[in-house]
Amino acid sequence: MYNLNVSYYRGIQKAEIDISGITLIAGDNHQGKSSIANALGALLTGEVLPEHVKKKDSKDMVHSLSGSGSIVLRSGDNDTAIIDYPLAKLTAAGSPPESSKVAVGMISPVLINDVREKSKYFSELLKTEPSKSDLKTAIKTANISDEYFNSLWQLVESLLWDGAWERAKDKGKELKGIWKGITGETYGSNKGEIWKPEGWIVGLESKSCDKLKTEVDKLSDKRDKAIAVTAVDEEENKRLRSYVDGLSTARMNVEECQKSVDDMSKNLDKHRIDTPSILTNDYQKCPSCGDALVIDNGKIVKCKKNTKKHIDDSQKAYDKHKAAELELQSELTSETEKLGTAKSLLRECEDASKKYQQDPATKPVGKSADDYSVEIDDIESQLLMLTSYLEAKTAHNNIYANVIIAEALSPEGVRKNKLLSGIGVFNKKLLTICKSAGFAPASVDNDLNFIYNTRSYHLISESEKFRLRTAVQLTASEFDNSKILVIDGVDILTKKGRNGLITVLNEMQKTALICVSMDSKDDMPDMSKVGGNSYWIEGGEVK
Repeated sequence: MYNLNVSYYRGIQKAEIDISGITLIAGDNHQGKSSIANALGALLTGEVLPEHVKKKDSKDMVHSLSGSGSIVLRSGDNDTAIIDYPLAKLTAAGSPPESSKVAVGMISPVLINDVREKSKYFSELLKTEPSKSDLKTAIKTANISDEYFNSLWQLVESLLWDGAWERAKDKGKELKGIWKGITGETYGSNKGEIWKPEGWIVGLESKSCDKLKTEVDKLSDKRDKAIAVTAVDEEENKRLRSYVDGLSTARMNVEECQKSVDDMSKNLDKHRIDTPSILTNDYQKCPSCGDALVIDNGKIVKCKKNTKKHIDDSQKAYDKHKAAELELQSELTSETEKLGTAKSLLRECEDASKKYQQDPATKPVGKSADDYSVEIDDIESQLLMLTSYLEAKTAHNNIYANVIIAEALSPEGVRKNKLLSGIGVFNKKLLTICKSAGFAPASVDNDLNFIYNTRSYHLISESEKFRLRTAVQLTASEFDNSKILVIDGVDILTKKGRNGLITVLNEMQKTALICVSMDSKDDMPDMSKVGGNSYWIEGGEVK
C-alpha cells in the first residue's frame, strides 16, 4: 500500500489517499481530480514541474490559499518521496516507487509524431538494440573477414548506428570511385557484374597473372639474348653503364619511398579512426536528481551536459580534423606518385644491368628480338586486361559487400528488423489487454503507426483514442516496470468501458489511480470490493 498526501498543491487544499489495488478519485468537474493525478505523477517520475512551467513560475503550482505546498508519497516505513513548492525540490529517502512518464499519463507514444523518436522509444522500452551477433547474421552474405567485422562493430560502438551508417555510405562512394578509376566508366550494379576491358579475349579469365608474368619474363630473357648478339656501340655502352652505376641508389630510393608511403597510409588510417565525435545533448534526465544520464555498455552512467560552446567546439574540431585528413591524403598521393617514378627508374636500371652483363658470344637461333617484342607486347596486353578485370571484379565485390553492410546499418536494416520483432511481442500483449478490457483490437504496424479497430489514430473517435492510449499505456507498463499507473479522464468511457478498464487492471494485478468525473457521490462505485479504495473530491478536498 502507498500513502499520498497533498497539501496546497494546484487545485488541492488537503488530501490524504491510500493507494492499493485500484484507487478511484471521483468528483464533479474542476474539483481537483487532475491535480491529484498530476501530484502522484510528479512523485513517481521525479518531474517536479510540468513541461510548460518554468522554474521561475513554480509558485503557480501552489494553491491560492497558501504561500507554500507539498506532495508526499510513502511506501513502508522509510521509502518516501517529497516535493516542496515553490522550491520545486524533490527529496527522496529509501526506495520510493517509480513509474515512467507513459505509465502516469504525462506522455503517450501514440502522440509521438516523429518516427525516429517513436522508434527510439520502442527500442528502449522493448530492449531491441541489435547485438554484435545480430549484425553479423544480417551481413553474413557480405562474406567479410572476422577482422573487418570487428572493426565495423567498433565503428558502431564509437559512432553509434547512424554514424556507422553514414560512414558506410561514404565508403560506398569511395569504392565506386575506385571502380571508375580502374574501368574509366561510371559504376552500375549490373555493369559491375559483367564488365570486361575492351578487346577482351574469351577464356582469358581462366589464366593466371603470375603465369603471364613468368611467360613475359622468359620471352624478355630470350629477347635480351637476341639483342646481345648485336654489338653495342660506345655511346650505348656508356648509357647502360650509367644505369648500372645508379642501380644501388635506385633501389634505396624505392625502399625509402615505399616506407614513406606505408607510414603515411598508416597515419591516414589512424587519423580517420581518431575522427572526433560531434557532441550533442542526447541524454536522459535522472528522475531523482536531474543529472544528465546516458547508457554506456548497458549501464546507466552520469554524463556531462554539453554547452552550446562545447557542441560548437566539437564541430570545429571535427571540421579541423577532416581538413587535416584531406592534407594527409594529398601528401600520400604525392608520395605515391614519387614511388611510381622511383620504381620506373629502378626497372630501367635493372633492365640496363641485364643488358650490360649479357654475354654477346651466344647468338640466338630463330626468332629475332623484334619477334619476341611482338609476343611480349601481346602477352603484356593480356596481362593488363586480366589485371584490370580482376581489380574491377574485386572492387565490384567490395561495393556489393558494402551495400549489404550499409543496408544493415541503416534505420531500415537490422535495427528495424529487431524492433519489429519486439513490436510483435508488444502487439501480442496489447491485443490481450484490449480483449480483457472489452476494447476493439489495437496494434502497432510496421511503420510504427497505431491502429485501433483497423483504423489509424486520426480517424477514430475521441473515446476510441482514449481506449487506444490507455491500452498502450497499460501494455508499456508491462515492459518498463512501473509501480503505479495514473489514468485521468476516464469519464470519457461509458460505464461498460470503465468496468472493462477495471477488469483488465485487476487481471494485470496493477496498482492504479484512476480519476472519473461524476455528478454525485452516490454514483461512485465502492472499489474496496475489488481490493481498492474510493475517494470523493469536492472543493479541493478529499472526503
